[in-house]
Order: sequence, then structure tokens, then C-alpha cells
Amino acid sequence: MEFPFSKSRPLICAIMKLESRYILEWVAWHRLQGFDIMIADNCTEGRQTALLQRLTSAGLIHYVDVRDIGDRPQMPAYHIMFHNAVKLHYRYLGYLDADEFFEPLVGEKFGGAALIKRQLRKPFLCAVSFRWCSFGSSGQELWKDGLVLERFTAHAPSEHMWNQQVKSFARTSTVSIKSLLRSTGKAIPGHHVFKLYRCLYAFDGTRCVIRNDEGAAAAWNIARIRHYPIKSKEEFTTKQSMGDAYYGQAAKRGHSYFVAHDLNDVEEPLDQETLDRVKEEIAKIRALISEKN
Repeated sequence: MEFPFSKSRPLICAIMKLESRYILEWVAWHRLQGFDIMIADNCTEGRQTALLQRLTSAGLIHYVDVRDIGDRPQMPAYHIMFHNAVKLHYRYLGYLDADEFFEPLVGEKFGGAALIKRQLRKPFLCAVSFRWCSFGSSGQELWKDGLVLERFTAHAPSEHMWNQQVKSFARTSTVSIKSLLRSTGKAIPGHHVFKLYRCLYAFDGTRCVIRNDEGAAAAWNIARIRHYPIKSKEEFTTKQSMGDAYYGQAAKRGHSYFVAHDLNDVEEPLDQETLDRVKEEIAKIRALISEKN
């Protein structure tokens, strides 16, 4: 069940607030994919901190305490996690949110970390980006038990505007450390991209010359980011109270945001074997953190 942290394993970093309902599923999925995990805790109430600390005690995640960062904590947390990753000698790093799941589309179903390593080991390649696959509410009004990956089965077509955003992974040695030390806004200028020494970059497995945070309107190729921005109406209402980690507490996501992101055009449920693997991993994690506490 347990595997030790490894500097050669890609590290996924995330900042989380009031996500206790969803953490075990997110951790289970990305552990199955072969990633190491670092989570920045921005929670000042609820059960999240206790859960993250149990996962840390069990050796399942790296824990970073950013509970003292108030408005717009995402980028400060990203820079703290980057520094920690460098100190731990991680070679590959990417950032995801708690509503995002990295999904390989070629090779092994749970071969996400291996796919990232293959990409970033290519000569002179510094960073790789993958587009969102944005899922809607599947007509659900209320929160209910069950996996997010199981409950929401329909998403926007590949060419939709919400699927053009990307998330990126980079070799830590190619991120501009000098810029990072001088200004927290330069080395990681946004929550989707990195500032790199070199320009060689791949978008969904294809080398590009120009690097930005938007992808082309094409079919997903070797991987994508399953994105669940709204979930059910009840869950979206709860999420509204959390504010926005990047844009700040003043950023309001009202009914119009829900309608714009409630995209259920393409029905594409995960197969039962995959869902069962995730449920089994969650059960193992629950047992492990119970034994350690």
C-alpha cells in the first residue's frame, strides 16, 4: 500500500480549502497514477486540517501549512510548495486543484506519472501542458455519497472554450529560480504556466514554439485534466462561500457561472473497473490513516 516518496517521481501540488469531502478520492486517484502529492492547507475551520495531518502522519502526502494566508492565497502557496519541492530534490512538478484529475489517454489507465516522466525526459523539453475536460452537473441538484468521478459523467465537447485552459508540469531545474527569488510573480506567473529558462515546450505531446495558457481547439491526444468546476447545485452553492484562491474573496461566482459551466454535451462515464480501483484505494487509505492515529 505505502510507497516511499521519491525525488524521481513527479510531484502534484495543490492548495485546498474546505475540501474534506473530496480529498481521499483526489489523493487515491493520483496515488494510483503514481504521483507524489503535496497539499497546502488553507483551511481555518472544518475537518480538512485533521484529515490532511492524518494523511501526512501515514506518509501519504507532504503537508504545507498556509492557513495564515488570507485573501488570494493560491500563488503564495504555489511558491512555497515550489521551494519545498526543490529542497526535497523533486525533478518534476505540476499544480492541480482539488476539482482536477490528471487522466492519461494512452498506455496504462493509471500510468499518469510515467507519462509525465516520458515527456519531460525528452531532450531539451522543459514543460508539458494538457487541456481541461470540463464536466457539468449531470442534472444533479443535491450532494450525495459517491465518487465525483462516478457521479458526473457528461462533459463539454473538446472544442468548447472552457476546455481550452491548460495545466502544466515542468522540470524544476528549468524553472527560473532567479526570477522566483526576486519576485513571487515571475517564475510562476499564473496558476496554469511556468516561466522557463528555455522555450522547448509540449502541448498534449506535441512540441510547440509559443507557450501560453490556452490550447488549440482539437481533440485530446495523450492526456487531459478532468475538471469538475461546479458539481451539483448544492455543492456549487457551498463552493461559492469559499471564495476564489486566485482572484480573491471579492470574486463572485453566481448563477451565471453555474449555467455557463453546466456542460453535459458528451456522455462519457468512467468504466466500472477503474471506479472500483479508486474505491479500493480509498478503502486502503482509510484503513492506513486509522492505524496510524
